[in-house]
Amino acid sequence: MMFWAVVPEVVQRFQELFSQTKYKEPAELAAESPQGILRTLDTVAKFQSVPVQAGQMPLLLQYFGTLLTKGKLNSFESLELSRLVVNQNKKNLWENWLAEDKLECREEQRDLMKTG
Repeated sequence: MMFWAVVPEVVQRFQELFSQTKYKEPAELAAESPQGILRTLDTVAKFQSVPVQAGQMPLLLQYFGTLLTKGKLNSFESLELSRLVVNQNKKNLWENWLAEDKLECREEQRDLMKTG
């Protein structure tokens, strides 16, 4: 099957799962999406928009965790994760992922880690 023929099906499946609040499944679908078609700013914004329940890990952090089990984050995912771990006071996680070559690190992220 051609790549572009699969795109609408993958996007539709993602949206269905997300609307059913089955967040683990759409995160896995995004991580494994062909050519990373679901690994976009829109997807990050969707996970970011879900309210954090008291005492729970932000859904966005869970999403990035799923992506990290599958491989490396792209540049905007890396930047968003950097912001998130600074806000959560978990810089040690960022340092571990960087050491494992799971992040694309730019100067902006290094500055964030120094000031955060």
